[in-house]
Amino acid sequence: MNSESEHESNDDLQRLRNAIGQVVQVQDRACRIMEVLEDEACVVVECLGMDKTIQANQFGDATRRVAQTRTIPLYDREHRPNPDIELLFEALQEK
Repeated sequence: MNSESEHESNDDLQRLRNAIGQVVQVQDRACRIMEVLEDEACVVVECLGMDKTIQANQFGDATRRVAQTRTIPLYDREHRPNPDIELLFEALQEK
């Protein structure tokens, strides 16, 4: 990764960090930005208004129902921007 693309990546991560808690549309679903995973260059979103999924504890026992989450990478393997992230940034600009 060159210096310019690394700078863009840091800018994208910071924009997402600033948006934690905001609700945006991702693939026609309302999602809340929950967390930014810097090491993996991903964002975690909670899908709102969807059926809850069963979450297991550390022993594999089903213990509770929680909102579905998705982890969305910022870039593909060739370091091209993920189209879902570009749409997410567009949605953030509209706010």
